[in-house]
Amino acid sequence: MGLNRANVAIRGLIPSKAIVHMLREECDALVVPMSFDPEELEPMRLNFPSKLTDCSATGLPILVVGPPATSAVQWADEHPGVALTVTRNVPELILEAVKTLASDPELRMKLGRTAAEVGARQFSAAAAQHKFQDALLGAHNGSTHVN
Repeated sequence: MGLNRANVAIRGLIPSKAIVHMLREECDALVVPMSFDPEELEPMRLNFPSKLTDCSATGLPILVVGPPATSAVQWADEHPGVALTVTRNVPELILEAVKTLASDPELRMKLGRTAAEVGARQFSAAAAQHKFQDALLGAHNGSTHVN
C-alpha cells in the first residue's frame, strides 16, 4: 500500500487516554482526509469523522482535505479558524497548504487554539450530556427535531 517508508509509523491500537498526549508529542499538524471518490461522497457527507474530537483536543493545527460537501469540510466552514482546508483533489494545493502550515508558526498556533476551543465546546463530555438531555426532553415533549 506504499506505507513501508521511513516517515510512516505503523502501530497497533493506541488507548484513547494516550492518543492526545502522543499526538502532541509526535506531531506538528494533523490531517483529516476525506475521500474524493464520487461513490463515497454520500458517506463522507453524512458521517462525521470522530477523529476530529481527538484532533481538536490536541491544540495542534488541523488540515482538512476533501470535497466541500463532506462533513469535515462543512465543520471547518461552520467554525472559521479551526482548520486549513483544501477542497480540490490537486496535489499541488495540498502541498501548498502543508508549506503554509510549515512556514507560519502564528497561523499554526491560531488554528490549534481555535480548534481546541471549538472542540471543547462541541465534543466535551458536558456538551454530549447536554445534547443527550435536550434530545430526551425533545422526545418527551413530542419534538421530532434534535440538534
